[in-house]
Amino acid sequence: MAASAPWAAAGAHLIAVLSVGTSKQLRRKAIDMLGDLEPAVRAEGLAPVPARAPAYRSSELVEFLTSSPAMMICLFTLPRVNRKAGRSDHPHPGQHHAISPGS
Repeated sequence: MAASAPWAAAGAHLIAVLSVGTSKQLRRKAIDMLGDLEPAVRAEGLAPVPARAPAYRSSELVEFLTSSPAMMICLFTLPRVNRKAGRSDHPHPGQHHAISPGS
C-alpha cells in the first residue's frame, strides 16, 4: 500500500471504516490490519472515523489505539465531530476522503 501515498491513505481509510463496521469479526480483522500500517498512513486513514462511529462499534478500535503510547498519539490528533451540525472540527477540512462510516 505504501507505493503511492494517495492509495495508501485511501486504503488505510477503508480499513479504518471497516474497523467500526457492523460485523464484529470484520472489525477485529480490520484492526489487526491497522496495526500493520505505517503510523503516518494509519493516522491519516483514521482521521474522521472514530469521531463519526457509534460508541458501541468503536470499543475495539479505542482499545487498539490505547494499547501503546505511540497509538495514543492518534487519539489526540483525531478531529472532533459536531454531530448536531454534522460537520467536522478537523484542522484540515478538505483532507478527508469520500468514504466515511456516516455515509
